[in-house]
Amino acid sequence: MAPVRPAARMQPVEVLEEGLPDTGARWRHAPPADEEVPPGAAPPARDDDGGPAVDVPGLLRRWWPVPVALVVAVTAVGVLGVQRDRERAERLAGVPGVVRPLDGPPEVLWSTPAGPGDQLLVARGLLVVVQPRTSAWHATAHDARTGEQRWSADVAPAPGAAMESGPVRCPDPGTDVGAVVVCLAAEPDPVYADDPDGTVTSGDVGAFSEVDVALPETRVGALSASDGRTLGSWTLLGELVAAGRAGDDVVVVTIDDDEHVVVARRDGVTGEVRWGWRSPVPIRGTSMRALTSVEVTRDLVVVAGSATRVLAVADGAELTAAPDFSFLRVEPLRAGFGTWSPARGGAVHDTTGAVTATVPGLPAPLAVDDGSEPRLVVLDAGNAVVAHDAATGEERWRATTALDPALVVDHRLVVVGASRYGVVDARTGAEVWDEELGAPLPWQPVTDGALVLGPGLAPDGATHLVGRGVPDGVRYWSVPVPPDTRRVRAVAGHLVLTTADEHRALG
Repeated sequence: MAPVRPAARMQPVEVLEEGLPDTGARWRHAPPADEEVPPGAAPPARDDDGGPAVDVPGLLRRWWPVPVALVVAVTAVGVLGVQRDRERAERLAGVPGVVRPLDGPPEVLWSTPAGPGDQLLVARGLLVVVQPRTSAWHATAHDARTGEQRWSADVAPAPGAAMESGPVRCPDPGTDVGAVVVCLAAEPDPVYADDPDGTVTSGDVGAFSEVDVALPETRVGALSASDGRTLGSWTLLGELVAAGRAGDDVVVVTIDDDEHVVVARRDGVTGEVRWGWRSPVPIRGTSMRALTSVEVTRDLVVVAGSATRVLAVADGAELTAAPDFSFLRVEPLRAGFGTWSPARGGAVHDTTGAVTATVPGLPAPLAVDDGSEPRLVVLDAGNAVVAHDAATGEERWRATTALDPALVVDHRLVVVGASRYGVVDARTGAEVWDEELGAPLPWQPVTDGALVLGPGLAPDGATHLVGRGVPDGVRYWSVPVPPDTRRVRAVAGHLVLTTADEHRALG
């Protein structure tokens, strides 16, 4: 991991002109001229310069504890520093969106082919790539450091002729999913040829009154993260609209045959229901469906529309609710969530749903929040970023910038715009540094806790991946990346670069 301040590890060193340290073992002055030697005593020993000789063994016997103590102290400080670095690395590894600390400029460890619809997640330390193939959706697990293939398994069959299906979903919480990989695949729908000229109509069977349309089904499969064997398979009824992970469980949101929204937390292997919730009113009609959105995060399920409900992933408890046509907007926070509506204004809620503070707007979404500023709530005010206290709602600072809040790491706020990114001190709002690319950012910056890993341009105009110190913007390294780089991201702590046809693991 790159140090926060390189100078902090540097100590002043004095170099003597003669190349050797002066140990003090010789006296440089001559003895007094009138010094007498007692009768019968041997004359005092003299060194080569005529000065009295020094009892070096005696000095060493008296002073040896001093350097030994210094060595022990320095070693102890070093051990404590290493331990702190390890603890910090482990803490950051549990924060979604954060890369494990890098030891230096990243290199390509290995690569694998990429294509549209690919998903990447980490299970038991293995990087799993899920992608469509000719005959099936396929999962391949690789050693995250070497790329060695550990196992390969089919996740779901590919749709057959005259059938269509949506993408396979393998919910990813942003951290290691653990022992079970869970993937959901909607059963393919038939494709109908309506007109004689072969024009294809899909999904709209209103003209085919003789066709009995069954309730959509989703096949759920659970694979072992250690060897890819199938642990269980079960079927979910209803139109699947969202899914998320919670430990070894999966949180699924469907629309039932009465057009109610149904949320359930189920065992990923068996499908056993942990808890369930059904919306009190249906969402019939195209306009109501268009207004309704569902988001599943690590801690919350947000069913938003004309009416809004916020549920706890842990037990399904309804944390807050808004009546019809209140149009409450919800933004998950590191601990709790923020809300805003035209009638209610803005508010900060804790993990129980209780309002802890009122704020003048909806808290800004953050891709990363490492918890270094636990009472910080950031609002995007257009031409300014405004920080409020999560406990009191009091405005703490205001920074004039058109950039959007993106990451909170190490007491700093990373802000990002169309062609620029930078850092604001999250304690004071003072601008620390910024980087102007002069062209649209090809990917959003990420962080390893000490560095902001963002795009940069070389003098010849080539795109580079640049590591800049979070607290000072110091450019520690810069490495070239392919010109067709589409994304640089953290996959459960691992740094992955994706081009048009390749995933590259960096480290």
